[in-house]
Parts: sequence; structure tokens; C-alpha cells
Amino acid sequence: MKTRILLTIVLVAGLILPYTSLRLSPAFAALPQQEEGEPPYVPGELVVGFAASSSAGDDTAQASAAMANAVAKGIDGQVLEASDGMALIKIDETADVQSAITTASAMSGVKYVEPNYIYSIPEAAGTLAGAVTNPKAVIQQLKDGGTESIPVEEMRAQTTRIDGQIQATFPNDPNLYTNWGWDWVDAEIIWTAVPAASRVCLIDTGVDATSPDLVGKVLHGYDYVNVDTIAEDDNGHGTHVAGIITANMNNLKGIAGVANGGVLAVKVLTSQGYGTSYDVALGIRYCANNPYVKVISMSLGGGFSWAVYYAVDYAVNPTLPRPASAAKLIVAAAGNGNSSSPIYPAGFS
Repeated sequence: MKTRILLTIVLVAGLILPYTSLRLSPAFAALPQQEEGEPPYVPGELVVGFAASSSAGDDTAQASAAMANAVAKGIDGQVLEASDGMALIKIDETADVQSAITTASAMSGVKYVEPNYIYSIPEAAGTLAGAVTNPKAVIQQLKDGGTESIPVEEMRAQTTRIDGQIQATFPNDPNLYTNWGWDWVDAEIIWTAVPAASRVCLIDTGVDATSPDLVGKVLHGYDYVNVDTIAEDDNGHGTHVAGIITANMNNLKGIAGVANGGVLAVKVLTSQGYGTSYDVALGIRYCANNPYVKVISMSLGGGFSWAVYYAVDYAVNPTLPRPASAAKLIVAAAGNGNSSSPIYPAGFS
């Protein structure tokens, strides 16, 4: 029986598409083919994926390194990195890329070969009339299954005793309705439900953990740009997304996040907002291997990539061998360009 991937696209940090659910079948013939005109990629870099070893005793990292060296030798290249069943190989920037791909693809144990594609923050959508609103009423779910419309002013006046202290019931953050998260996803419908949320693995430009509205909400995972364990944000986009997800509520500062579980920051994009399909794939696998993560968020995209496809498959497919006990929910950017051309990983269907 065919396995299926569930990929959900939701509104994140400046995205303008509505909720959509897509299902991805591993059947290669059903996947969209690349359109004429290759997506941008890093000159002289190839990403090579390897088939699983038939020997159960083989160490994955050692097997990948050995196959990477063999492929690199066969195309006069150099292994820059080998990890998680993939390798990044450097070839002469003046070499015939397609010829190198053809040669490497024919070698034993090779699953796919492709350029190291450029991924980035989705382009801004421009001015949107009515994109940010200040609703006049909150729709509250009642115990009997009905709903009640309550003026925002009345909700703001309510208070609750929590741990012996009187606190505002409705979030008192001054910019609650001047950000892309709370209003666009109708968070006020469920704002009174406050069970502990799962941690979100945020793959982006990093996150500023010292931001006053994110104190105590950020754990650093890994920085694939600078190759260290501090996923610091030198762009601002990742911090913006983190705020929408989990900014501290009721602190009279900034905005209120729509979740309370915090984020695990993984940096794959540079200060200019660009990264590579190889690093994105590694970031997805890193998040997938964290048992405390239930959701992976990526407000980024690029062209179709096998490396990213197999990383998504690994993260969401519970039938695959994996350290974590459950598959992840992936939240990905569907694009801001008002275009019918898909971007990936959101475009898998």
C-alpha cells in the first residue's frame, strides 16, 4: 500500500494564502516535473542522495562518506560535506553540470543528483487592502456548542485570578492586531484554550532569543550557515515568525503569539534571506530527529528539490525508520507573489 505525506500550508509571517491541505505521494511519476528554465542554484555545487544500504551493519554516516568519495572521484569533484544519506560535492564552476549529473546518477548506490538550489524568504506581496484589521467583536465558543459575539472592549475589561494575581483575561499586548498572525488565523476564537502547546521547530534566518517579547520562548538548535549551535538571527525574518508563533502574552509588549510552547531555532538562511536546498534538507532532518518537536515551520521556498522532498518524506512519514516516535506536521510558505507557479516544499502535491 502506498504511503502518503501530509503537508499543511498555513498563514505564517506575511503569507497571504488561505489554509490548504496537500497530500504527497512518493510515486515519482506523480510528482511535478521541473519547468523549462532551471531554478537558481549555487555554481559548482551538486547535491547527491544515496540509496539505503542493504547491509544492516553499515553506519549511515560512514556509508554516505564512502559513496560520496566515490562519486566525487568519478566526476572530478571534491566532497564538501556528507551527512544523513546526502553529500554536497564541489565541481569546477565551468564544468558541464548536466554531464556531471548524468555521470553521477549512473553510479552504484546513487538515488538522485541535482544542483544545490537557492531557497529564500518568499517575496513580499506588496500592499494589501484590509490585510490587517481590528475586529469589533470576539466570537467565543460556548459549552453547549453554540457561539456568542462579545465586543472586544468588554473582553479587554475582563480579568482572571491566576496564581493569586489578577491578570487580564484577554491579551493586553498593544500590537495584538497589527501583526500577521493573531488576526489572520482568527486566534481569538480559541484564545481561552491554554493547554501547553508542542514546541515548534522554526527553520528560517534564526531567532533573536533576547527579544523582549520572546524571553524564555526560544531554544537554539543549529546554525547551518555559520556551522555552530547558536541560531542567531542577522536578518529579522525568523524573529518575526517566532513572534507570531509564540510571543509572550499579556506582558504589555509587542504582540501575542498564537501558541505557548516556544520555538527551536534552526538557521538555514543568511542575513540576506537566502539559503540552499542542501541546508534546508539538513534542517528538516534535524527537526524531525527531535522528539520534543511536533511541528516544523518553514516560511521559505524555492524550486523543486529531491533533497528537500526526501527530507519532508522523512519528517512526516511515520512508516520510515526514525529516532522520534511520531511524524511531524510541516507548515510551509505557499508564496507571496500571487502566482500559480508552486514553490517548494509547500508545492509538493
